[in-house]
Amino acid sequence: GSAIGQWLDDDSKADMRTYVSLAENIFTMAELYISFINKIVYEKVTAPRNGCVFPWPLNLIQNYSKRRNTLRLLKVYQWNDMTIEDVIEKVEKCCETLTLKLEESPDTPFFYSDQPCELDAIAFGHLFAILTTDLPNMALAQTVRKFKRLVEFCQYIDGKYFQMRSL
Repeated sequence: GSAIGQWLDDDSKADMRTYVSLAENIFTMAELYISFINKIVYEKVTAPRNGCVFPWPLNLIQNYSKRRNTLRLLKVYQWNDMTIEDVIEKVEKCCETLTLKLEESPDTPFFYSDQPCELDAIAFGHLFAILTTDLPNMALAQTVRKFKRLVEFCQYIDGKYFQMRSL
């Protein structure tokens, strides 16, 4: 019955859920796209990481199944036929929207106040993973790095709640 944003009023909660949905949908689909459609990332990072916990030949079967299911999901959401430029454009627009939301309250470190809410957790999780994961294709990280306020947001949360890393 409790949530990290329970202190928000009903209008702010509804507003926050809209941003959570946007961030979750765009970042998740972009991460899946890069991980499973980009051939170099799939072969050098995704397949080895996904299959490493299984013995051969189960690792090959697991990778095939996971990739097939992910490609099916990307098709349902109409991300399968996009180009990398289309994906980057969607991520960029999402980052712009999140930056504008952060800038509505320039004196607070979080989206809605001095306290974190679900949006802060979702945005940090996706953005931090994008910024800190070393991939053969760093297009997502390069796009996020254009948004200084989002990088500072990640640095703040990492320093306050986790160990400080250099982004």
